[in-house]
Amino acid sequence: MRILFIEGTNPPNVRLIENANELDSQPYVCLSHRWLPETEMAKLYRKDSEAFQKRIPVERLYPLVQDAVEATVRLGFRYLWVDCFCIYQDHDDLRDWHIQAAQMGQIYENAILTISALSCDVTSQNKRIFRRSIPHQRFRPVGVRRPDENTVWCKDELHPVDPTRPEDMNPCDEFPLMRRGWVYQERLLSRRTIYFTDTELLWECDAAWWCECQGLEHILKMKRNGWHKLRDVPWTSLVKDYTKTDLSQPSDRLPALSGIASRIAKTCGWTYIAGIWLEDSSLQLMWTGFGDIRPRTTPRNLPSWSWATANQAVHFLPRAAKPLITIVSHAVVDGANPYGAPLSATLVLKGPCLHATLVYPEKGASYVEVPSYVVVKKVRNSPQIIVENMMVSMRPDFLLTEQGGDFIASGEEVLLMVYDIEKAADGLNACGWTGLVLKRVHGCSTAEFERIGCVLEFYSSMSEMEVLEQALVVQDVTIV
Repeated sequence: MRILFIEGTNPPNVRLIENANELDSQPYVCLSHRWLPETEMAKLYRKDSEAFQKRIPVERLYPLVQDAVEATVRLGFRYLWVDCFCIYQDHDDLRDWHIQAAQMGQIYENAILTISALSCDVTSQNKRIFRRSIPHQRFRPVGVRRPDENTVWCKDELHPVDPTRPEDMNPCDEFPLMRRGWVYQERLLSRRTIYFTDTELLWECDAAWWCECQGLEHILKMKRNGWHKLRDVPWTSLVKDYTKTDLSQPSDRLPALSGIASRIAKTCGWTYIAGIWLEDSSLQLMWTGFGDIRPRTTPRNLPSWSWATANQAVHFLPRAAKPLITIVSHAVVDGANPYGAPLSATLVLKGPCLHATLVYPEKGASYVEVPSYVVVKKVRNSPQIIVENMMVSMRPDFLLTEQGGDFIASGEEVLLMVYDIEKAADGLNACGWTGLVLKRVHGCSTAEFERIGCVLEFYSSMSEMEVLEQALVVQDVTIV
């Protein structure tokens, strides 16, 4: 781990320490921020290391970092961790990035404090931590006489951003930094955080939340959503919130959550593979995206069964009382970060299966709306499945109808693996069932399948369910 050391003041000399592990447990501060165009001009390359260990040129310390340096010193500390200055950013050599990304969660968790540039964004006018405001804009003179005849200014009372907003409002709407994927992990793992906004300071730690206006608590009290320890966090809820955030690089989807996964693994002793915990895998395999169906943009090395492949926010189906799918075995080849993206990962699932046919309705045709736990947007050429002469709507994981690598032709055979069957209650003639839609991977010497979507709580009559159950065959299926 590298770190910045701040010497002196007016102006301070900031230099890079190549091996912070040699320091004798000195407290340090982390900066949580959104990268700006100025960041691209300032970031650390290997060729800069020797010079930066003597002094980082003032012109490379752009205003946001200058403010972070000043805030660190004013708070009584001398060591500051900033990702763009403490991780080599060479595009042709990503070894250091992979090593540091694996330690990112630990870096924030061990910091004495995190400074968050909450109001600083690429689209905002203020691209600093401190706002250089004109006194009369936020202060007013007070009728107090001083011997030196100087005017005494009093800060106006602060008001919440909008006291009429509902308590469940999305903090990303007011503070875009909260929409960033890496920031989600930084906030959850930091022991203490000071947020700098345009109008006030906010404080957050494991024990308390405080703001100057006393009105933002219900808006920003997102930390742990009432969870005080990560082991108490429902993983599916955490993933649901995390996948609503944005990442500049789709390949960062697992690395940006790896610090949280690492901590949970150490606490609970669970086995983590590509975003799911094997101890609760039957539920965590039953994810679905919501919103517009998009082309697949995630790296191909990610397993199709992982929620990390979805190019959108995800939602998990309700837990089945008796899930019908179990994991028989797994094989994983870890990358540089065992809690990040694997080089490859395979599951062997056991469950009731039946063969079906994928079809696309004609353009302009009406679509079957299936009661579900998410809003399924009607998309032209939305796929359906013919199962034992029943037409079943599916929710694809990505756009299947675009010509290219992900195109699947109408009439192609797929495999349906049923996750849950909910029998009708007394007096009702309806049954519900959910399942995974799998397609065989062509060109493999062994029978391997990939996930392409799921069936969401399709309701059928008792007679149709009897036909369906008779057709089911329990088998082992290898999914990549």
